[in-house]
Amino acid sequence: MKKYWFYLEPYTFLWKKKEKVLLYNTLSGRHVSFELDSDTKSIVNSWDDADNMFGAELTESDMEKKSVQSLISQVRETFTGDIVELTSELRHPISLKPFLNFQMERKRVENLKRSYSNKQYGEKILHHLFEISIYVGGKCLNDCTFCNDYYKQTVCCTKKGSKIIQPMQIEKLLQNVVNSSVRCINILGGDLFSNTFLLEYVNALNRFGYTKNYYSHYLTISEHICLIKSNNATLQIVVTFPLEVQKFEQAYNLVDIGGLNVFWTFIVSSEVEYFQADELTKKFEIQKLKITPFYNGSNYDFFSENIFTTLEDINLLQLNRRQIFANQSINTAEFGKITVMPDGKIYANVNHEAIGNINDDIRELIYDELVNGKSWLCIRDQKPCSDCIYQWLCPSPSGYEIAIGRYNLCHIE
Repeated sequence: MKKYWFYLEPYTFLWKKKEKVLLYNTLSGRHVSFELDSDTKSIVNSWDDADNMFGAELTESDMEKKSVQSLISQVRETFTGDIVELTSELRHPISLKPFLNFQMERKRVENLKRSYSNKQYGEKILHHLFEISIYVGGKCLNDCTFCNDYYKQTVCCTKKGSKIIQPMQIEKLLQNVVNSSVRCINILGGDLFSNTFLLEYVNALNRFGYTKNYYSHYLTISEHICLIKSNNATLQIVVTFPLEVQKFEQAYNLVDIGGLNVFWTFIVSSEVEYFQADELTKKFEIQKLKITPFYNGSNYDFFSENIFTTLEDINLLQLNRRQIFANQSINTAEFGKITVMPDGKIYANVNHEAIGNINDDIRELIYDELVNGKSWLCIRDQKPCSDCIYQWLCPSPSGYEIAIGRYNLCHIE
């Protein structure tokens, strides 16, 4: 009797949740999903056993079963695997199942303290820091309805708090992370351009080679924008609704003649606001922009209809092995980012408690977040996501889940 080796490719991920199975091709994004039956269950169990090299042995009798034939056809059609006849000359192909042991990775981070000198330990830990947002504080005369909420869902200005960070504090912080992997620094207010320390902030930041993003609401744009002009600086303008059209035009004209690198962010909470933003970008021929949704506590239907993930969205995804491994181990939206508030407190996520303050050893704060934190390591390992076969294809949890109070923002499960 002939025997066959039915195997999956090493670039294929296998996920099984109860009686549902998903095979995902990380080269193409194509996938196979099916329900287990008595004939395919043993095949999947064999694939799932690392000792079997991602394969299962089949007999001629197995090959005659309809569900097995259907599975073979789908696997070959999506190039997630193949089947070969076993002979005395041809043994089964070796294929290694994708596997990430994050516990070993976390242990490696824990061992950094013990295995390196203080300087080496600091440099290794700092490699996990990629972005810093600094809220310098200061007054703002505008009265945006959701001023104290926007920044919890996206990078945005806020006048929350009454304190102001001193320029020397910023310079000291940046000097302490000079050997890190930080790529950009976000500077935000209050009304950034009415802050009396603005020029000192700019001078302090320009002593370092980081890319700088200066955030301002369109209502606070003034002639002082000229102070931030440099080759590696971008003026990030936030637009919220309802819109004051005349002031928007004034802001646009100021930055248009200022020769600045400008990026616009339109924060919308309804389809009406979305279309208004779209009209503005077309009218003023704005090219560098993004439209960011905002949950205001009463627009759940807007999110459900336009933001929640659907099966159609999943079908359009094309994630590689590295991206899937990342989804399984870290929060890809928050990892490597910290936020400094005007009172000096430092957050890995502004929706959670502070992890320290600006006077602490930044290396210790990063180490604690890597090992014990709940922001950088917040992944989809809770119900209902933990029961879904698409668990590791969805984006990491964000501020939206916290604001809405719902862990899965999808229509799949």
